[in-house]
Amino acid sequence: MFAVNPEQLLIVALGRLVYKKGFGTLIAAMPRIVERFPQARLLVGGEGPLRQQLSNQVEALGISGQVSFAGGVPWDRVPELLASADVFVLPSQRDEYGNLDGLPTVLLEAMSSGVAVVASDIGGVRLVLEHGQSGLIVPPGEPVALAQAVLALVGDPDRRAAIGKAARQAVVERFTWEIVTREIVTLLELGISKKPRALRLGTIYRDEVLRILQKRPNFGRVLDVGCHDGYWLSTLTASTRIGVDPQPIAGAPRVDLVCADGRHLPFEKGSFDHVYALDVIEHVADDQAFARSLIRMVAPGGRLFISTPALNIRLTPPILTRWISKQWGHTLRLGYTAERLNELFAGELDVQITTWNAPHYRFYYLAVRLLAAFSPSLAAKLTRRIAHSDSRHPKGKNGFYLLEGNRPTSTDSIPRKR
Repeated sequence: MFAVNPEQLLIVALGRLVYKKGFGTLIAAMPRIVERFPQARLLVGGEGPLRQQLSNQVEALGISGQVSFAGGVPWDRVPELLASADVFVLPSQRDEYGNLDGLPTVLLEAMSSGVAVVASDIGGVRLVLEHGQSGLIVPPGEPVALAQAVLALVGDPDRRAAIGKAARQAVVERFTWEIVTREIVTLLELGISKKPRALRLGTIYRDEVLRILQKRPNFGRVLDVGCHDGYWLSTLTASTRIGVDPQPIAGAPRVDLVCADGRHLPFEKGSFDHVYALDVIEHVADDQAFARSLIRMVAPGGRLFISTPALNIRLTPPILTRWISKQWGHTLRLGYTAERLNELFAGELDVQITTWNAPHYRFYYLAVRLLAAFSPSLAAKLTRRIAHSDSRHPKGKNGFYLLEGNRPTSTDSIPRKR
């Protein structure tokens, strides 16, 4: 059905031929692409009222030999078409009535096919695509920006392959039917729970950061020390979910809660594949005993993940940093230095410490917290957007530290204490 010349660079777009799909913008971008790569070809799959208008646009631009329309594509032939593509483009835009795509299924289908994707920054695209990692995101309705993004992939086969691989991995880890079904079940269980709950801004922000960094396990035995109400733990895909807290709050589904002191965890050594202590250690007086207890829980080949404020954390306005930190419960210490974290956790574990400077979260925290008093849902949505903005500026010592410690599978490869 789809004759493909292996010497051509095939760009594919799929959807109904209506204005909000943005095919006119993609066609307008093609002359720039063809000028650099004459072997590039665009194949548009779909039918709709703009078919003749788009065909006329192709004729007017003089690119009839580089653009073709496949007509309606049966759903069972979509994988074949996507598999033949070098680049998939989703050029969606808002129409004159305000209509726009949310999260088109074809985007997930393209990602799962392992094809490199260029998509407009609209609707739910950023929920599934990480710019520069699993795809390229461009402003909607801008042919020049769209052409530049496509050229960046067309001209770099290695980058194209890496982005396609990352896109498929993102779908496998977060958007399979099994994972989506579990998340829906969790939301329904929480929705019918008699216990009202409002997520704290820090919990929402941290959860989104872990999603961005792909530090959320999807298998194995997971321990969350300082779990509070266990909500975050309940969202994970894992065979075992155990939360520990001095005063755990029951209610989250499919989580086993244990009332215990994190310095004396009541489990056998090496019981867990993933151990988390998220923004907890700064609240513990004896942080050495706490660190030893956490390290003891990590199984061979397992991982420990710690998040904590930096000692030099600065919020806006800076004069209120200590007051806000006390509101967070940081009465023992504001946070840590990377050197101190390394002292506590390096030795049995191979430790990597990275910064998450969180410039926008620190700047807007008070404003978003005020908003949360009036509209918790809007504050939560804004907090997640802020996390994505911060992902582009991770370096700096005025935000947070993220520590990952991996236990070698063999005692022969245990690193020396640094």
